[in-house]
Amino acid sequence: MSAPPSPTTPTTPTLHRPHSFLTRVPTSAMGELQRVASSRHDAASRTSTRHGNEGSVIEEAARVEEAEAQTLGAPPPLSSGRKWALLAIFSLAQFLDVVLVSSMFIATEQITIDLGLDITSSVWVIGAYSLTFASFLLLGGRLSDLYSPKIIFLSGFFTLGAICLCTSFWEEKHGFLVFRALAGIAGAMTIPSAIRIIIETYRDPSEQARALNIFGLSGALGNVLGLVIAGVLMLASWRWIFRFFSILLMPGTFLGFWLIPKRAPHIRAEKDAEAQAEPKWRRMDGLGCALMLSTLIMFILALTNGNINGWPSANFIAPIAISGVLFVLFFVWESTLKESHALFQLKALKYPNFLILMLLCLNPYTWWACTQAQWAIYFQAVRHYTPIDTAAHLLPQGIIAMIMGAIPTAIPRVLNYPHVFVPIAVVFQVAGMILQIFSYGDKYWSRAVPGFVLGSGGTTWVFTGINVALIQQCPPEIAGFAGALANVLFQIGAVTGLAIQSAITNAISRDLSNWRATQGGFWFVMSWSAFTGLMFLIFFDQKKAQAGGLSYDPNVEEVKKKEAGGNI
Repeated sequence: MSAPPSPTTPTTPTLHRPHSFLTRVPTSAMGELQRVASSRHDAASRTSTRHGNEGSVIEEAARVEEAEAQTLGAPPPLSSGRKWALLAIFSLAQFLDVVLVSSMFIATEQITIDLGLDITSSVWVIGAYSLTFASFLLLGGRLSDLYSPKIIFLSGFFTLGAICLCTSFWEEKHGFLVFRALAGIAGAMTIPSAIRIIIETYRDPSEQARALNIFGLSGALGNVLGLVIAGVLMLASWRWIFRFFSILLMPGTFLGFWLIPKRAPHIRAEKDAEAQAEPKWRRMDGLGCALMLSTLIMFILALTNGNINGWPSANFIAPIAISGVLFVLFFVWESTLKESHALFQLKALKYPNFLILMLLCLNPYTWWACTQAQWAIYFQAVRHYTPIDTAAHLLPQGIIAMIMGAIPTAIPRVLNYPHVFVPIAVVFQVAGMILQIFSYGDKYWSRAVPGFVLGSGGTTWVFTGINVALIQQCPPEIAGFAGALANVLFQIGAVTGLAIQSAITNAISRDLSNWRATQGGFWFVMSWSAFTGLMFLIFFDQKKAQAGGLSYDPNVEEVKKKEAGGNI
């Protein structure tokens, strides 16, 4: 059966009501609930007839939902101040998860020297965190959808802070890399759980879009401001990067424990009564988790080994082949499971625009990671800039990201027109990349800075737009899955883009001062941005994107088609 309606779903709300939900209502409240449900349908019908406006039906449904929640004894809605305080904590988690990668673009060289890492091991300063973070995101999403997202979030948040504190004092190189990998696992628990709570807390479509945009923007800012934070803290030591994170994370855990409600006011009962009676641990899809973890680990390991040992080597070919086989086995296994037991919600693939949004998720982090990594290497290795000078030269990317991100935050309805602003944003990406290509490394103010402004500004809009759209495409009960999937694709885009860019630049020349090699990598980034933007322009269907969000239920759509055809 389909999920209960959210205020963003433009359908008659009674189509969604699962029978198992009614069986859990106390007898004393049954009569009142039936009255509320009846008035809900009548009010929606009257509003639709009077105004012909689906938005009015949604608002009426939201009001009746609130009365229903009160009838069932659910907690009252959170105050506005508490909701925004919660959003600040969730955005901090997203910001720090991303900064834990972007800050290493500047810090890796000094860490490598201090810990005695060789060139082969140094790639794991970034790779260890990225590998486990991407690999455990879907597991974090599954845990958040089955268990209390509050517990999952706070556990990951506190553990990440504790690991960062230990990392800052660790002197041995292998232990450092192990801590980086463990930090990725802890970070992966915070993102899907935060998204799940945001979806449940912000029920109004416009308010929800604004909240998701701010949450996504914090990740975009982490990408570009991580370099600045690292540059400033490295004036003392790279170890203070991790200490700074722990100072924010560990006290923030206790604040989150106090602010996050034990149960959000609109959490719905299980759709499947049989699944509800079954212990949750049996619905974890252990084999599916293992297959997906193994697939992502082997894939990222293959790309890392390809850069170190060469692409024709067995160290690349073997893991990439294994990851391909595991990927196929994963989807074969998922197709045999009931929806309530599956790690990957295959029904999401039927949602309109879902596949093209998944492809577009491979765009933003590719642009940021490839440009930042290449410029950071060039500034430090060729121009011999200090970490703080390097960060200062990349600061325009962060400034424009904040400005561009503030626009949909102030005017959230902008996000309802992705068919307009996403292609425009991609044009900015391409133009910014062309300017950087022809800056030749020495025309900083005349070409590189305008390229940073256009490209990073466009990437910010692509990132925030798809982050909101992909999550709102799914019903609330799989919000954790949608958020996890989006972040997995963001990470895969970054890792894959860096690997391809490195392969291209090394094939042209290993001399870092040879600008032709840098141009080759930048041409790839530009081409990929243009390709994903073109695919979006061709295949995105705006008619199926509902105002106030992209919420869609294929089961309800099927009912509507039958009604239109006179079959029911």
